[in-house]
Parts: sequence; C-alpha cells; structure tokens
Amino acid sequence: MADTPNYQIRSLVWGDDEDGHNATFKVRRNGTVFSIEIRPSYFINSPDNVQKFLELIQPDENFHGNIDTTKLFDWVMSPFMQLLTDLAPPADDPNETEISHQDRLSPEWYLFHSYFINEKPEPRHIFTCNDRVPGGRAFANKMWLDELEQWTVLYEPADIILSPENLQESIHRRPRRVLIKDGAIVCFYKACHSIVGALGELSNYRAIADSGLYQQGLNTCRVHGVVIDSKYFLAGILLSYIDGTDLPHALGAIHEEPDYPSHQLRRVWMQQLDDGLAALHKAGIVWGDATAENVLIDKDNNAWIINFGGRYTEGWVDEELFGTVEGDLMGLFKIWKLLFPPEAHHENSMADIAEPSH
Repeated sequence: MADTPNYQIRSLVWGDDEDGHNATFKVRRNGTVFSIEIRPSYFINSPDNVQKFLELIQPDENFHGNIDTTKLFDWVMSPFMQLLTDLAPPADDPNETEISHQDRLSPEWYLFHSYFINEKPEPRHIFTCNDRVPGGRAFANKMWLDELEQWTVLYEPADIILSPENLQESIHRRPRRVLIKDGAIVCFYKACHSIVGALGELSNYRAIADSGLYQQGLNTCRVHGVVIDSKYFLAGILLSYIDGTDLPHALGAIHEEPDYPSHQLRRVWMQQLDDGLAALHKAGIVWGDATAENVLIDKDNNAWIINFGGRYTEGWVDEELFGTVEGDLMGLFKIWKLLFPPEAHHENSMADIAEPSH
C-alpha cells in the first residue's frame, strides 16, 4: 500500500465489563463511518498483543494521567489502512463532488471487530448499514412548523449542500458554510440542540424582520430557512454567512499588524454596535448574550451583532440582568473596555474614545 489514507478518529469510548478492558473507536473517512471494537476476547493465542493493548489503554503519567491516544490510535488503526482505502475511496474528481447534509447525516456505516489470531491482526467485518441519525435533538411539532412556514422556508437536509471549500472538514465535523440547493445562496449553518432555544432565537429574528431593521441597515444575520428532517427534528437554522472573524480574534491581529485595528477603526466598530443595539432595543428586542465573541468583524471591517439564541456566557452580564436591556448595556460596556483598554487612554484623550451612548 502506497500512501496512508486520510481519516479522522471522532470518538473513543473505553471501559470494563465481564470481558475485561474494551474500547470502541468511531472513525470517519470520505463521509463513511467505521466503528471498531476491540476487547480481550478478540485476541486468540496472542498474549503479546493483549499485553500491548492493555498497556496502551492505561493512563500514562507522562500525559497527566491520560491515555497516550497517539500511540493507541496508531496501533489500533494499523490493520485497517487497506480497508479504509477499499471501503471509503476518494471521489474520482473531488472538484465535482457534491455532498448534501443528508449524505452527512446518513453515511454508510461499518462495524468491525479487531481480532488478533496467533499474534496477527485479522479485522472482522460484522455488518454494514446506513440507518440515518436524527438531524438534530430538537423535535418540532406541527403547530411550530406551521408557524415557521408563515415567514421562512423549510428545507430538508437533502436540499443543503456542503460547501466545496474544505469539503472533507465539513464531512467530518458539523458543517458551518453551506449552500442551498443550486448553490445560489451561501449560508451559515447553525445546528439546533434545544427546541426552546431554537424557537426563541427564530422568534427574535422574525421580530427583527417585522420591525424593518434590515431595511434600515442593521448589521445582523437574516434567516434564510430552517432545516427539518423527515422525523420532524429541527436540524439547523440557515443564517446569513458573514465572511470574517469574531471581535477577540480581530483584536488579536494587532500582534501581527501593529497598526490594526486603528483607533479610528475601533471607534467605527463601537459606533456600529452602539447604534445597532439602540435600534434593537427601540424595537423591543434584546440581544441577550452580549459578549465580544458574538460580534463579528467582516472583510470590509464592519461590526455585526450575532447570536440571539438565549445562551448565557458567564463574566459578561450579571446573571440576574441576563435577557434585559440593562444586561445588554452591561455587556456593551465591557466590549467598549475591550476595544479601548487602559493603555489606549494614555495615547488618546478620553474625549476621543466614544463610550456607549444609550
């Protein structure tokens, strides 16, 4: 075999039962899932490999009491290299490959038992299936779906195409940048785990749309649709894709670019956030999780308010004020202090540093 095939180990579960130490590895390659089980009863006349397995599965003091997963993964996966290549070959032309979110949710799935006979590895294929997993953990009843259809579009996972950019990463991890059907609309895919949180966020986005704030130029995401699977699980929300980075990362760029972001640019960001939040509050809408991580800076150096999902991030807003206008203003003030740290006050007069105005 020439080259080692690319693959990703997505999970490792190990424990003890009546058979002794055991472990199960979940591996993905080119959209195909391999589940590999290994336990002492699978070692036939192979005491050396039993000992090797037991040594590798034990915590290592050199790794702070954790398992040396690199050595363990290399040893476990070594007999499976050819099988990975044969059962999950790459596309003939990766540039022409189109993989839907449905393909990701319903991969071909192989179960293997890792046997050793007379000290020689003999992987055993137990069965193959492609039973799909639920697209999300948020079950939506018909009443909610009927309400959603009044103002947005419901899509099936098969309608959502994984972005051809970093396709392998989208296969292995939950997709972020996706395309709708013919690829005309690029979206950010936000997975749903709680029906209460998802519907609360969607309610906020509907309120923003109904208030006319998008027409007024508010820098925040729009909802392009909701992904619902065949079992009525709300899998994800399709939001505007903003090409950029969050505020902490944008500020971190100062280490590589001494003049970025400039004092003037920080003032622009602060004014955009201040104006945007004032407009939201005037419309009766609360940001909620007002943190620097929920501010995106796009490629044109504009600041965007994102994430109305109702999560609470400790350290930004007092818990008793979370979900209120007062809490939003507390978070905004901390963002202001992040944009204009104390050392900036020595370089610029306080009059030049715009505090939140509302």
